[in-house]
Amino acid sequence: MSAQQTLRVIPHANNYNKEVLFDKSIVKIQCLEDQVRVVCIGLPYTIVEVAQFLAWIGAALRACSDQNAICYCIAQPILQEECPTGDRTVHLEIQFSEVPLGADENSMAKGCCWQNLVGNPVIAKGFPIPRRPTEVTGLEVSVDVMGALVDAINISVFDGVAVLKGYNAAVALIDQSGPFLLWHSIVNEFGKRLAYDDPRVLKSRVSILPSEIPSIRTSRNILGWTPKVSYNIGEPDRRRVWIDAL
Repeated sequence: MSAQQTLRVIPHANNYNKEVLFDKSIVKIQCLEDQVRVVCIGLPYTIVEVAQFLAWIGAALRACSDQNAICYCIAQPILQEECPTGDRTVHLEIQFSEVPLGADENSMAKGCCWQNLVGNPVIAKGFPIPRRPTEVTGLEVSVDVMGALVDAINISVFDGVAVLKGYNAAVALIDQSGPFLLWHSIVNEFGKRLAYDDPRVLKSRVSILPSEIPSIRTSRNILGWTPKVSYNIGEPDRRRVWIDAL
């Protein structure tokens, strides 16, 4: 709740705009050229929650300084004074640093095909995410966001395979692991049109009917890669069924 209320202040934070939170704590935020100043007065738990939220958006809502790379962004809180024992002012500075991806985390590695769909974003590192098995690698994202990434407005079922395809990019449902649906992305460089018969568009061993599309929206969708695939899209006898818009 405090995070949502704090977020309302940020777009208008030129002169210490103020928000009174649900527990009567007060947040004042001022956005300067190279930093954001925040004053939070209230209960310790609320102050910590506001600091955690600001650390997350500070790490997530930025681009990598290398325009041709993806990197981690780590938020490092630095307490300027000892933790208070009474009513005292505490000064906390949050610094952000970039860390390159490892050699096993580039776009050719398992679970990293989604990197071809983005430019130079950062991955906010050190923050909790919903638990998943270690073998389920990739980017957890909603079907709506996947559609936006490939500029697709429909899910199509092609011979039982769910596909989101735009002009030069597509994501195909390729595997299932418990409650997780795993997708693979294919992107044509230089904006060239991607055809359904492109051999990189992979077929899944997950068969799906048009009536099962709603289950995709309620599942946990992982955009990544798995080696358990075979080719069949583009063959002459394949059937294509359009599903309603996202």
